[in-house]
Amino acid sequence: MPTSMSEVNMNVIADYVKHVNVSKDYALIAVVFKERPITIVSVSKQNKNASVSGVAVMIKSNTNDEFIKGIKLGETIVISPSDIAMGHHVNSPANPLTPGFLLNLLQTNTDLNKKLMGIGVPTYFVDFKIVPVCNIHGSVGKYVPVSQYYITPDAGETCIGK
Repeated sequence: MPTSMSEVNMNVIADYVKHVNVSKDYALIAVVFKERPITIVSVSKQNKNASVSGVAVMIKSNTNDEFIKGIKLGETIVISPSDIAMGHHVNSPANPLTPGFLLNLLQTNTDLNKKLMGIGVPTYFVDFKIVPVCNIHGSVGKYVPVSQYYITPDAGETCIGK
């Protein structure tokens, strides 16, 4: 199970849903969230709903909108949580990074619960949603550092230089 976002390979994630077709002016997004596996098991056993936050990333879209078409696979998108919640859930049997998959493993491996208690770091899980492209308000590409700037005080004024 991935323990850092860099271990979540977006090409593999896209393969999990390559069989999913998206209607015109909709997008298939992945919601990547992290949680300790034992927390997911505990919440499930108590029949409670978990409240977790996630990062939405683009998988694919079907639109003529140039902005949306320019968002690359795996780029973080700007979309409200309520728009994600209103989206249509897409289940992929190939996706092993779901809480449901983990819970199914527990039914077949009784020793797994004890092992999960020893995992102290959160792991990453992925769910898929189909949302209207009009709900995607922006994207965040890979951060590239800018040249170094520094601020120096000069007689009460701030000067910015390279």
